Parts: sequence; structure tokens; C-alpha cells
Amino acid sequence: MTTIKTIALKRARMITLSVLAATTWSIQESQAAGNPTPDTLKNKVVLPADTMVIEDLKTGEKRTIRIHLPGQEESIISIEKTDRDFSLDATENLAATKRSSRSDKKGRPIFGITFSRIDLGLVKPHVGGNFSMTGPNEHFKYRPGKTVNFGFDVLQAGYRFNREFRVFLSAGFDWTYMRLRNDFIFDSDQSPYAEMTPAGEKLRKNRLTSTYMRLPLTFEYRPGGDKTRIAVGPIAGFLLKGTQRYKLESGDKVKRKGDFGYTPFQYGLFGRFNVGGVGIFAKYYFNDMFTESPADKNIQNLTFGLSIGI
Repeated sequence: MTTIKTIALKRARMITLSVLAATTWSIQESQAAGNPTPDTLKNKVVLPADTMVIEDLKTGEKRTIRIHLPGQEESIISIEKTDRDFSLDATENLAATKRSSRSDKKGRPIFGITFSRIDLGLVKPHVGGNFSMTGPNEHFKYRPGKTVNFGFDVLQAGYRFNREFRVFLSAGFDWTYMRLRNDFIFDSDQSPYAEMTPAGEKLRKNRLTSTYMRLPLTFEYRPGGDKTRIAVGPIAGFLLKGTQRYKLESGDKVKRKGDFGYTPFQYGLFGRFNVGGVGIFAKYYFNDMFTESPADKNIQNLTFGLSIGI
């Protein structure tokens, strides 16, 4: 049984290398005649025993080529023709393929500028799983469909161990927009939520915004080295600024800057699932969103949505 398999493998190798030889002959014949190399080689190959007949489908010219396996080296084929010889050494191609395969398995560092992992999702502030913001936190009542998160990475550094696994730390920016239902104006310089000032008129697009520099540490796994990616890891962020924006009934737009009681440092966990360059993500922060007023304790941030980029 082993002998039969060996003969079959040798025959398959011989056929493959014969086709390569035929292709080489066609190219060199075309070049010798002063014709440009064709984009697609149109040859018919017949393999009786140890000979091969090549027919050019354009001109009808036929050539018979004998294949020799000199010595014990079965991977070398010598093709003899009337006025020139061709030689193909399959061992060189095989070695190059092995080198390429080994290079894919070797690790390499990851670093540089990027614009990736672009997130757009919904933000769900909650107190112990209650998303309604009642009682002392009523001034944080928000519009669910218009309270969103946007962010992306601009730097990354890490190590890729093989085709399937890599670890890297990235840095980017993260914005959280809370679209408020109530018409309150907050004092950005004092404890902003201990005392709220009613606007005295209907505010449109009343929105609290936080801007953080985000620092996720990513552990990424690609099953089989293909386009599917599963990533998890811790995430931290440093507050850059807070703002309140709203529009008066007169049409004037107002923008107030300050930290607005946002926590200066946030931390949590994230997860991603991508197929190609598109996927989903989720982030959960363990810390409180606000720190200035005791009534605003225990408000935590849950975010989930779509992600673009790898």
C-alpha cells in the first residue's frame, strides 16, 4: 500500500513539474520570436508515459518533449529540445515556500500611527442596573437613542506572536454624549450637580459631553489566522475636558467648558468581535461617571455598538 502511494505521489509531482516546464518553454519561445509575453498562456499538455506534447492553440505548432529524472534527484526535471535545454529545480521553489511559511509563524513587533477601531455605539448610564435615572439622579434623565459614544485609536505598540495571536497597547480618543431631557444649566466651576439652575425656557439639544484619552490593552485572537477576530482586555481613560452644549429658543447656541464633575480617571473592560473590518464592541466601566456630588454616586457607564477597522 505504501509503495502504491509513493508511486502516485511521484506521478503527481512529475505532472505538476511537467506543466511548469511547458509554461517555461512557451514563454521563452514567445520571447525568442520577438513577441511580448502573453498574459494567459494557451497551451494544451498531453502526458503519455515520460513524454509531453505541447500544442500552441494559436499557431497549431506541436513539440514533443522528453522528461528525464537524472540520478536520484526526483525533484529536478531536464527538458531537452532540438536547439536548447531547459531545467527546472523544484527544490528551490519548495525551499522558498517553506521560508515563507516559517516567516508567517515568526513573531514581530507592532508599533506606529494608525486610524482604526472606530467605535460608534449607544451609551447606557445606570445605577445598579436601573437605567431610568430616578430620585436624586433625576437631573440625568437622558434620551436613550441620542446618548451615544464615539471613539478611535491613533497609536499602537505591541507584539504579534504568530498569525493567530497578538497583544498591543493603543491610544486614542473617546467622546460620550449625554442628551438630557431636563432644561437645567450646570455650573462648570463649582459642584455642578449639587445645585442646578433651571433655564427658564425650553432648551434644545441640551447635551453633556466628556472627552477622554483612552488606553485599551488588547489581547487579540484570530482563529485559524483568518479574518475573524476576537479581542478582549482592560481599558482606561484620562479626562481631557467636559462640556455642556444647548440651543436656546432664540436660536443662539451656547457652549460651556469645564470638567462638569466627570471622574478624572476611568477604568473597565472591553470586548470586540470582528469579521473583516466590521464588527461589534462593548465596554463597561467599573468607576462612577461623576465624582463631585454624593447624589451622583454609583452612576456607571455601559456602551455597546458597531466598530470599524482592526
